[in-house]
Amino acid sequence: MSKEIIGIGSESRPPVLVMGDYQQWKRRMIHFLDLLDENLMKSIREGPVRPTVTVAAVPRTDTCPELPSYVVEKPVEMYNPEQRARHLVDKRALTLLIMALPNDILTNARDVWLEIEQQMQGGDTALESQKESALNAYEGFKARENEPLTESYQILNSFVNDLRRLGVEKTKYEVNVKFLKNLTPEWQNLAINIQLSRNLGVMGLHDLFSMMDLEAVERKSMKKGEKT
Repeated sequence: MSKEIIGIGSESRPPVLVMGDYQQWKRRMIHFLDLLDENLMKSIREGPVRPTVTVAAVPRTDTCPELPSYVVEKPVEMYNPEQRARHLVDKRALTLLIMALPNDILTNARDVWLEIEQQMQGGDTALESQKESALNAYEGFKARENEPLTESYQILNSFVNDLRRLGVEKTKYEVNVKFLKNLTPEWQNLAINIQLSRNLGVMGLHDLFSMMDLEAVERKSMKKGEKT
């Protein structure tokens, strides 16, 4: 089975976490768990249920001092139906999360989830640093002199995908305008015409690139025709 299929998962098997792909894995995992049982994510967020029982105090006698009451964790066999149902959900959540880990062994679903976030994101500070770096790369996009259109498209598309993996979404309009305004001068006239005549809010970056690439092919054909 390929790494791509393992990473995506299926209806019966959770997606496997891959280093560097945490944000996409998190979205897929939440969706997978919610489809199975909405209580699974509740178990993960709240942690496992730990019902307790109070052991009654023992009054003082001639041969024994008074023993105060105290609380202990309730044995599973003493759980009421609601507690038993939650206990089964907790166990299932842990099992599914462990199945999604390459190598990790923790005690409960909540701990596993938090450990994944900590290790894969490196904490809130590291995540914000990654977002800032990705945003700077996106904002600084500008086609280099004599750079082919295909290369410019691939670079910007890579920046957009990096942002998406970090949970930062740019609208189609924003991305398309960014692309058109930062191409080499030879594309300036076409870029202006597209901005004036096309709805950039519904067109994907790939569609925009394909349209401009087709225009480039037509230009070359016209030039060849003029020479002959």
